[in-house]
Amino acid sequence: MVVTGVHVPTVAVDFDNTIADERDHVLPGAKDALLHLRKTGWRIIVWTARDAEGQADAEKVLKANGIPFDYINENPPADGAQKSRKIFFHATVDDKAIPFDGNWPAIIMELDRRRAVIEAEVAKNVRIMAMDEEGNPRQMALFALEDGRAVEKTGTSDPAIQEIMAGLAGEEGFVFPDDGGKFLSVLMGVQGTYLWAEGF
Repeated sequence: MVVTGVHVPTVAVDFDNTIADERDHVLPGAKDALLHLRKTGWRIIVWTARDAEGQADAEKVLKANGIPFDYINENPPADGAQKSRKIFFHATVDDKAIPFDGNWPAIIMELDRRRAVIEAEVAKNVRIMAMDEEGNPRQMALFALEDGRAVEKTGTSDPAIQEIMAGLAGEEGFVFPDDGGKFLSVLMGVQGTYLWAEGF
Protein backbone atom coordinates (compact mmCIF):
# COMPACT_ATOMS: atom_id res chain seq x y z
CA MET A 1 0.00 0.00 0.00
CA VAL A 2 1.46 3.36 -1.06
CA VAL A 3 0.70 6.21 1.32
CA THR A 4 -0.38 9.26 -0.67
CA GLY A 5 -1.14 12.93 -0.02
CA VAL A 6 0.91 16.10 0.05
CA HIS A 7 0.69 16.55 3.81
CA VAL A 8 1.45 12.96 4.79
CA PRO A 9 4.40 12.79 7.23
CA THR A 10 7.33 11.39 5.25
CA VAL A 11 10.40 9.63 6.60
CA ALA A 12 13.47 8.80 4.52
CA VAL A 13 15.18 5.66 5.79
CA ASP A 14 18.66 4.67 4.67
CA PHE A 15 18.89 1.06 3.52
CA ASP A 16 22.53 0.07 4.03
CA ASN A 17 23.54 -0.49 7.65
CA THR A 18 20.17 0.87 8.79
CA ILE A 19 17.63 -1.61 7.41
CA ALA A 20 20.07 -4.31 6.26
CA ASP A 21 23.75 -5.11 6.60
CA GLU A 22 26.31 -5.44 3.79
CA ARG A 23 25.12 -9.01 3.09
CA ASP A 24 21.49 -7.84 2.80
CA HIS A 25 20.50 -9.46 6.10
CA VAL A 26 17.80 -7.42 7.82
CA LEU A 27 19.11 -5.80 10.99
CA PRO A 28 17.40 -6.59 14.31
CA GLY A 29 14.43 -4.33 14.98
CA ALA A 30 14.32 -2.82 11.49
CA LYS A 31 11.21 -4.63 10.29
CA ASP A 32 9.25 -3.94 13.48
CA ALA A 33 10.25 -0.28 13.36
CA LEU A 34 9.09 0.20 9.78
CA LEU A 35 5.87 -1.72 10.46
CA HIS A 36 5.26 0.71 13.33
CA LEU A 37 5.94 3.70 11.06
CA ARG A 38 3.46 2.37 8.51
CA LYS A 39 0.85 1.67 11.21
CA THR A 40 1.15 5.19 12.60
CA GLY A 41 0.71 6.86 9.20
CA TRP A 42 4.20 7.59 7.93
CA ARG A 43 5.02 7.50 4.23
CA ILE A 44 8.32 5.60 3.92
CA ILE A 45 10.96 6.45 1.34
CA VAL A 46 13.94 4.11 1.34
CA TRP A 47 17.08 5.83 0.11
CA THR A 48 20.39 4.34 -0.88
CA ALA A 49 23.58 5.18 -2.77
CA ARG A 50 23.30 1.88 -4.64
CA ASP A 51 23.11 1.79 -8.43
CA ALA A 52 19.98 0.61 -10.26
CA GLU A 53 20.88 -3.06 -9.81
CA GLY A 54 21.62 -2.54 -6.13
CA GLN A 55 18.31 -0.73 -5.68
CA ALA A 56 16.52 -3.68 -7.27
CA ASP A 57 18.30 -5.99 -4.81
CA ALA A 58 17.23 -3.77 -1.92
CA GLU A 59 13.63 -3.89 -3.13
CA LYS A 60 13.78 -7.69 -3.21
CA VAL A 61 15.04 -7.75 0.38
CA LEU A 62 12.26 -5.43 1.54
CA LYS A 63 9.52 -7.41 -0.19
CA ALA A 64 10.89 -10.83 0.80
CA ASN A 65 10.93 -9.79 4.46
CA GLY A 66 7.57 -8.01 4.49
CA ILE A 67 9.12 -4.63 5.24
CA PRO A 68 6.78 -1.80 4.22
CA PHE A 69 7.94 1.05 1.99
CA ASP A 70 6.41 3.43 -0.51
CA TYR A 71 9.31 4.49 -2.71
CA ILE A 72 13.01 3.85 -3.21
CA ASN A 73 15.12 6.92 -4.07
CA GLU A 74 12.04 8.62 -5.47
CA ASN A 75 9.80 11.51 -4.54
CA PRO A 76 6.05 10.80 -4.48
CA PRO A 77 4.24 12.14 -7.59
CA ALA A 78 1.92 14.16 -5.32
CA ASP A 79 4.95 16.10 -4.06
CA GLY A 80 6.37 16.75 -7.51
CA ALA A 81 5.52 20.44 -7.66
CA GLN A 82 9.07 21.37 -6.67
CA LYS A 83 10.57 19.18 -9.43
CA SER A 84 13.62 18.56 -7.27
CA ARG A 85 15.95 15.55 -7.44
CA LYS A 86 16.44 15.87 -3.68
CA ILE A 87 14.42 13.37 -1.67
CA PHE A 88 11.70 15.14 0.30
CA PHE A 89 11.20 14.12 3.91
CA HIS A 90 10.09 15.47 7.28
CA ALA A 91 12.49 13.16 9.12
CA THR A 92 15.38 10.87 8.25
CA VAL A 93 16.80 7.66 9.72
CA ASP A 94 20.42 7.05 8.79
CA ASP A 95 23.31 5.35 10.55
CA LYS A 96 25.49 8.39 9.72
CA ALA A 97 22.99 11.20 10.22
CA ILE A 98 23.81 14.28 12.28
CA PRO A 99 20.72 16.21 13.37
CA PHE A 100 20.87 19.91 12.44
CA ASP A 101 19.39 22.34 14.96
CA GLY A 102 20.88 25.55 13.60
CA ASN A 103 24.01 25.24 15.75
CA TRP A 104 26.79 25.05 13.16
CA PRO A 105 29.66 25.18 15.71
CA ALA A 106 28.22 22.07 17.38
CA ILE A 107 27.88 20.38 13.98
CA ILE A 108 31.51 21.17 13.15
CA MET A 109 32.67 19.77 16.50
CA GLU A 110 30.75 16.55 15.87
CA LEU A 111 32.09 16.26 12.31
CA ASP A 112 35.65 16.80 13.56
CA ARG A 113 35.12 14.10 16.18
CA ARG A 114 33.79 11.68 13.58
CA ARG A 115 36.63 12.46 11.18
CA ALA A 116 39.20 11.63 13.85
CA VAL A 117 37.48 8.30 14.53
CA ILE A 118 37.27 7.48 10.82
CA GLU A 119 40.90 8.38 10.20
CA ALA A 120 42.07 6.29 13.13
CA GLU A 121 40.04 3.30 11.92
CA VAL A 122 41.08 3.61 8.27
CA ALA A 123 44.82 3.64 8.82
CA LYS A 124 46.18 2.10 12.00
CA ASN A 125 49.45 1.35 10.22
CA VAL A 126 51.23 3.43 7.60
CA ARG A 127 54.45 2.56 5.87
CA ILE A 128 56.65 4.85 3.81
CA MET A 129 57.78 3.21 0.60
CA ALA A 130 60.50 4.24 -1.84
CA MET A 131 62.12 2.98 -5.03
CA ASP A 132 65.61 1.50 -4.59
CA GLU A 133 68.44 1.78 -7.11
CA GLU A 134 67.07 -1.15 -9.12
CA GLY A 135 63.60 0.38 -9.30
CA ASN A 136 62.07 -2.00 -6.77
CA PRO A 137 59.81 -0.76 -3.97
CA ARG A 138 61.19 -1.02 -0.45
CA GLN A 139 59.86 -0.07 2.97
CA MET A 140 61.69 2.84 4.54
CA ALA A 141 59.65 3.20 7.74
CA LEU A 142 56.58 1.79 9.45
CA PHE A 143 54.33 3.79 11.76
CA ALA A 144 51.58 2.26 13.90
CA LEU A 145 48.82 3.80 15.98
CA GLU A 146 49.05 2.62 19.58
CA ASP A 147 46.86 4.14 22.30
CA GLY A 148 46.44 7.32 20.28
CA ARG A 149 50.16 7.74 19.68
CA ALA A 150 52.11 7.25 16.46
CA VAL A 151 54.98 4.82 17.00
CA GLU A 152 57.78 4.32 14.48
CA LYS A 153 58.25 0.54 14.54
CA THR A 154 61.36 0.08 12.39
CA GLY A 155 63.71 2.37 14.28
CA THR A 156 64.71 4.22 11.14
CA SER A 157 66.98 7.23 11.32
CA ASP A 158 66.78 7.84 7.59
CA PRO A 159 67.18 11.61 7.02
CA ALA A 160 64.42 11.55 4.37
CA ILE A 161 61.94 10.17 6.91
CA GLN A 162 63.00 12.68 9.55
CA GLU A 163 62.57 15.46 7.00
CA ILE A 164 59.08 14.23 6.10
CA MET A 165 58.05 14.09 9.75
CA ALA A 166 59.41 17.56 10.48
CA GLY A 167 57.78 19.03 7.37
CA LEU A 168 54.39 17.51 8.08
CA ALA A 169 54.46 18.61 11.72
CA GLY A 170 55.30 22.16 10.69
CA GLU A 171 52.57 22.37 8.07
CA GLU A 172 49.82 20.58 9.97
CA GLY A 173 50.60 21.64 13.55
CA PHE A 174 50.42 18.23 15.21
CA VAL A 175 52.62 17.01 18.03
CA PHE A 176 54.48 13.79 17.22
CA PRO A 177 53.92 11.16 18.52
CA ASP A 178 50.98 12.26 20.70
CA ASP A 179 48.61 13.25 17.86
CA GLY A 180 48.87 9.80 16.40
CA GLY A 181 45.62 9.65 14.45
CA LYS A 182 46.22 13.04 12.89
CA PHE A 183 49.83 12.19 12.08
CA LEU A 184 48.91 8.95 10.30
CA SER A 185 46.15 10.72 8.40
CA VAL A 186 48.53 13.44 7.22
CA LEU A 187 51.24 10.88 6.48
CA MET A 188 48.84 9.11 4.12
CA GLY A 189 48.98 12.23 1.97
CA VAL A 190 52.63 11.57 1.07
CA GLN A 191 52.25 10.35 -2.51
CA GLY A 192 54.95 10.69 -5.11
CA THR A 193 56.66 8.75 -7.87
CA TYR A 194 59.66 7.66 -5.83
CA LEU A 195 58.35 8.07 -2.29
CA TRP A 196 54.83 7.29 -1.08
CA ALA A 197 52.73 6.16 1.87
CA GLU A 198 50.59 3.05 2.14
CA GLY A 199 47.95 2.48 4.83
CA PHE A 200 46.89 -0.95 6.06
